[in-house]
Amino acid sequence: APALPITLVTRGVPDTTRRAIEAMGTNRVKLVVARSEEEWSRALPQADALYGGFSEADIKAAKHLRWVQY
Repeated sequence: APALPITLVTRGVPDTTRRAIEAMGTNRVKLVVARSEEEWSRALPQADALYGGFSEADIKAAKHLRWVQY
């Protein structure tokens, strides 16, 4: 079983998706919405999952990455 919470990093998600993720509880999923490239770059090393657009460099920077959703 994966260590919890899983850190899910995104540049943004639809409100319905955000609410569904938040409903899981912060003990299961830590949602990080990066509002700038600086926040994105800072969050990547802790990311277990990426949601939305990302590059090959982003994937390499996400050292704990286990899941991507586009």
